Amino acid sequence: MKLSAAITLAYLALFAQSVVLPDENAEAPIVAVAERSIEEEAGIVDIAERSVQEEADILAAAQNSVLQAMEGEVGSGELSKRLFGLSFDLGFSINILTFHNFKRILHGDPLLCWDHGLYRHAKHYIDRYDCSGDFHHPDGPYGSNWGIGSSKAFSVSADAGFVVDKWYGLGKSIGFGKSISLGAKVSLNSFTNLIWKSTRRVGCAYKDCRHRGRGYFYYCNYDPCANNPSYRVVQSNIPPRRNY
Repeated sequence: MKLSAAITLAYLALFAQSVVLPDENAEAPIVAVAERSIEEEAGIVDIAERSVQEEADILAAAQNSVLQAMEGEVGSGELSKRLFGLSFDLGFSINILTFHNFKRILHGDPLLCWDHGLYRHAKHYIDRYDCSGDFHHPDGPYGSNWGIGSSKAFSVSADAGFVVDKWYGLGKSIGFGKSISLGAKVSLNSFTNLIWKSTRRVGCAYKDCRHRGRGYFYYCNYDPCANNPSYRVVQSNIPPRRNY
């Protein structure tokens, strides 16, 4: 994803709480309508406009999911008190969930929801990481991805898309789901975790390792995880990328 898009998402995530949505009961503005084009008659929607609307919807869904998960964890009253201090991590959580779901809609997958328990599990391990580059993957019931963002990142919210793009990019060797094998599922685990159709929840944490020249380090948990070795299950859970 382009840096400008990442920056925009970072900004929106931090200030989305204050956005006033339009009243759905308000009268629609009167717009002069030109003669319908052949494409419009055929029901073909402009791809650029559709993508903008999809991205706005996904960002709003991520915001709601993260806030609901946090409210369930600490209570609405306490959450209101903490929001100012949490704004930085709140922006990260919303953004990395949004970037996950941007990739999933390319395959027609259901959107992931934020899970605070998965976040705590990830944070428990990442807090122990010493930024040495030697990260020992913990055993557990969840699928997991980990990786390093850009060494020149100025904020974790903007950088979150960088590492998600790296995970997704591993799928290029199998045509982003067009050709599937059990071996590919294992070797491309970061890609398959990202778009595994049966997965419903994700929780991610990060550690700032820029002082070691390594950028931000990210760790995400996924549930249910992509752990079934059957070819049929792998095939049904890695749908090919849709043609836009």
